[in-house]
Amino acid sequence: MIETENQVNIPEIKPIFVNNLSQLKESKFPNNKCDTIDNIDFVSLPPIENIDDFTWREGKYVCNRTYNDNFKTYILSVYEGGDYGPMTILYNCKKDSVLDSKMIYQVGSCENNYEHKYSTVFLNDSTFVITLKSQSMAMDSMAYLPDSLDYSLKTEQYEIASNGGFRLINETKRNWRTKK
Repeated sequence: MIETENQVNIPEIKPIFVNNLSQLKESKFPNNKCDTIDNIDFVSLPPIENIDDFTWREGKYVCNRTYNDNFKTYILSVYEGGDYGPMTILYNCKKDSVLDSKMIYQVGSCENNYEHKYSTVFLNDSTFVITLKSQSMAMDSMAYLPDSLDYSLKTEQYEIASNGGFRLINETKRNWRTKK
Protein backbone atom coordinates (compact mmCIF):
# COMPACT_ATOMS: atom_id res chain seq x y z
CA MET A 1 0.00 0.00 0.00
CA ILE A 2 1.10 3.56 -0.69
CA GLU A 3 0.76 6.16 2.07
CA THR A 4 -0.38 9.65 1.03
CA GLU A 5 0.05 12.90 2.91
CA ASN A 6 -3.30 12.29 4.65
CA GLN A 7 -2.14 8.80 5.77
CA VAL A 8 -4.91 7.17 3.74
CA ASN A 9 -3.96 3.76 2.41
CA ILE A 10 -4.03 3.75 -1.38
CA PRO A 11 -3.76 0.23 -2.82
CA GLU A 12 -0.82 -0.35 -5.09
CA ILE A 13 -1.94 -1.15 -8.62
CA LYS A 14 -0.15 -2.90 -11.46
CA PRO A 15 -1.98 -1.98 -14.67
CA ILE A 16 -2.37 -4.80 -17.19
CA PHE A 17 -2.40 -3.90 -20.88
CA VAL A 18 -5.40 -5.26 -22.82
CA ASN A 19 -5.21 -4.63 -26.57
CA ASN A 20 -8.17 -2.52 -27.76
CA LEU A 21 -9.77 -2.33 -24.30
CA SER A 22 -10.61 1.32 -24.96
CA GLN A 23 -12.84 0.07 -27.80
CA LEU A 24 -15.53 -1.16 -25.40
CA LYS A 25 -18.79 0.33 -26.63
CA GLU A 26 -20.56 2.13 -23.79
CA SER A 27 -23.81 2.11 -25.76
CA LYS A 28 -23.89 -1.72 -25.53
CA PHE A 29 -24.13 -1.82 -21.73
CA PRO A 30 -27.73 -2.85 -20.92
CA ASN A 31 -27.52 -1.22 -17.47
CA ASN A 32 -26.06 1.89 -15.88
CA LYS A 33 -25.48 2.22 -12.16
CA CYS A 34 -26.82 -1.24 -11.29
CA ASP A 35 -26.85 -1.52 -7.51
CA THR A 36 -27.13 -5.29 -7.12
CA ILE A 37 -25.30 -8.02 -9.02
CA ASP A 38 -27.29 -11.22 -8.49
CA ASN A 39 -28.96 -13.76 -10.80
CA ILE A 40 -27.42 -12.57 -14.08
CA ASP A 41 -28.82 -14.07 -17.30
CA PHE A 42 -25.49 -14.50 -19.12
CA VAL A 43 -27.07 -15.71 -22.37
CA SER A 44 -29.15 -12.55 -22.91
CA LEU A 45 -26.26 -10.08 -22.45
CA PRO A 46 -24.73 -8.30 -25.48
CA PRO A 47 -21.40 -9.87 -26.56
CA ILE A 48 -18.09 -8.01 -26.51
CA GLU A 49 -16.59 -8.07 -29.99
CA ASN A 50 -13.19 -7.10 -31.44
CA ILE A 51 -11.32 -7.26 -28.11
CA ASP A 52 -9.44 -10.56 -28.21
CA ASP A 53 -8.98 -10.85 -24.44
CA PHE A 54 -12.77 -10.87 -24.03
CA THR A 55 -13.83 -12.51 -27.30
CA TRP A 56 -12.16 -15.87 -26.56
CA ARG A 57 -13.72 -15.86 -23.06
CA GLU A 58 -17.21 -15.12 -24.42
CA GLY A 59 -17.17 -11.65 -22.82
CA LYS A 60 -20.48 -9.87 -22.29
CA TYR A 61 -21.48 -6.31 -21.36
CA VAL A 62 -23.30 -6.07 -17.99
CA CYS A 63 -23.18 -2.58 -16.49
CA ASN A 64 -21.36 0.75 -16.75
CA ARG A 65 -20.75 2.11 -13.24
CA THR A 66 -18.33 4.87 -14.25
CA TYR A 67 -18.43 7.70 -11.72
CA ASN A 68 -14.85 8.99 -11.78
CA ASP A 69 -13.13 11.14 -14.42
CA ASN A 70 -9.79 9.35 -13.87
CA PHE A 71 -10.89 5.85 -14.97
CA LYS A 72 -13.86 3.85 -16.25
CA THR A 73 -15.68 1.35 -14.01
CA TYR A 74 -17.25 -1.51 -15.97
CA ILE A 75 -18.95 -4.74 -15.00
CA LEU A 76 -18.36 -7.48 -17.56
CA SER A 77 -19.10 -11.21 -17.61
CA VAL A 78 -16.75 -13.83 -19.01
CA TYR A 79 -16.96 -17.58 -19.45
CA GLU A 80 -13.79 -19.64 -19.57
CA GLY A 81 -15.45 -23.08 -19.38
CA GLY A 82 -15.39 -25.53 -16.50
CA ASP A 83 -17.82 -26.45 -13.75
CA TYR A 84 -18.46 -22.98 -12.39
CA GLY A 85 -20.01 -21.18 -15.33
CA PRO A 86 -19.63 -17.51 -16.21
CA MET A 87 -18.12 -15.05 -13.75
CA THR A 88 -18.90 -11.36 -13.52
CA ILE A 89 -16.01 -9.03 -12.84
CA LEU A 90 -15.75 -5.39 -11.81
CA TYR A 91 -13.01 -3.70 -13.85
CA ASN A 92 -11.44 -0.29 -13.36
CA CYS A 93 -9.89 0.68 -16.69
CA LYS A 94 -7.90 3.54 -18.15
CA LYS A 95 -7.42 3.58 -21.91
CA ASP A 96 -6.11 0.11 -22.82
CA SER A 97 -5.17 -0.94 -19.28
CA VAL A 98 -7.01 -2.71 -16.46
CA LEU A 99 -6.03 -0.89 -13.25
CA ASP A 100 -7.66 -3.48 -10.97
CA SER A 101 -10.40 -6.12 -11.15
CA LYS A 102 -12.50 -8.11 -8.70
CA MET A 103 -14.87 -11.05 -9.27
CA ILE A 104 -18.27 -9.97 -7.96
CA TYR A 105 -20.73 -12.64 -9.15
CA GLN A 106 -20.62 -16.34 -9.93
CA VAL A 107 -22.69 -19.44 -9.27
CA GLY A 108 -21.08 -22.86 -9.41
CA SER A 109 -21.29 -26.45 -8.31
CA CYS A 110 -19.37 -29.70 -8.70
CA GLU A 111 -18.85 -33.07 -7.03
CA ASN A 112 -19.22 -33.74 -3.29
CA ASN A 113 -22.18 -31.40 -2.95
CA TYR A 114 -19.94 -28.37 -3.45
CA GLU A 115 -21.84 -25.20 -4.38
CA HIS A 116 -20.97 -21.55 -4.16
CA LYS A 117 -22.52 -18.22 -5.02
CA TYR A 118 -20.94 -14.78 -5.12
CA SER A 119 -23.25 -11.76 -5.18
CA THR A 120 -22.61 -8.04 -4.76
CA VAL A 121 -24.43 -4.96 -3.52
CA PHE A 122 -23.13 -1.44 -4.18
CA LEU A 123 -23.59 0.85 -1.18
CA ASN A 124 -22.63 3.92 -3.23
CA ASP A 125 -20.50 4.70 -6.31
CA SER A 126 -17.22 3.66 -4.69
CA THR A 127 -18.19 1.13 -2.00
CA PHE A 128 -19.50 -2.41 -2.45
CA VAL A 129 -19.99 -5.63 -0.49
CA ILE A 130 -19.29 -9.08 -1.95
CA THR A 131 -21.03 -12.03 -0.29
CA LEU A 132 -19.82 -15.60 -0.82
CA LYS A 133 -22.12 -18.43 0.28
CA SER A 134 -20.77 -21.95 -0.09
CA GLN A 135 -21.53 -25.50 0.96
CA SER A 136 -19.73 -28.81 0.60
CA MET A 137 -19.86 -32.34 1.92
CA ALA A 138 -18.33 -32.28 5.40
CA MET A 139 -14.91 -33.80 5.98
CA ASP A 140 -13.05 -34.92 9.02
CA SER A 141 -9.30 -35.54 8.96
CA MET A 142 -9.68 -38.90 7.20
CA ALA A 143 -12.74 -38.91 4.92
CA TYR A 144 -15.97 -37.28 3.77
CA LEU A 145 -18.89 -37.41 6.18
CA PRO A 146 -21.78 -38.30 3.82
CA ASP A 147 -24.47 -37.37 6.37
CA SER A 148 -23.21 -33.79 6.98
CA LEU A 149 -22.66 -30.56 5.08
CA ASP A 150 -20.23 -27.73 5.81
CA TYR A 151 -21.39 -24.17 5.12
CA SER A 152 -19.53 -20.89 4.88
CA LEU A 153 -20.70 -17.29 4.65
CA LYS A 154 -18.10 -14.63 3.91
CA THR A 155 -18.58 -10.91 3.28
CA GLU A 156 -15.95 -8.45 2.08
CA GLN A 157 -16.54 -4.71 1.90
CA TYR A 158 -14.37 -2.80 -0.57
CA GLU A 159 -13.80 0.80 -1.45
CA ILE A 160 -12.59 1.91 -4.86
CA ALA A 161 -9.57 4.15 -4.27
CA SER A 162 -8.79 7.28 -6.26
CA ASN A 163 -6.17 5.39 -8.31
CA GLY A 164 -8.65 2.67 -9.38
CA GLY A 165 -7.43 0.02 -6.93
CA PHE A 166 -9.64 -1.87 -4.49
CA ARG A 167 -9.16 -1.40 -0.75
CA LEU A 168 -10.61 -4.04 1.61
CA ILE A 169 -12.24 -2.17 4.50
CA ASN A 170 -14.13 -4.95 6.30
CA GLU A 171 -14.33 -8.74 6.21
CA THR A 172 -16.40 -11.30 8.13
CA LYS A 173 -16.56 -15.09 7.88
CA ARG A 174 -18.78 -17.67 9.53
CA ASN A 175 -18.57 -21.47 9.16
CA TRP A 176 -20.95 -24.15 10.43
CA ARG A 177 -21.86 -27.82 9.93
CA THR A 178 -25.30 -29.47 9.73
CA LYS A 179 -26.62 -33.00 9.36
CA LYS A 180 -28.44 -33.75 6.13
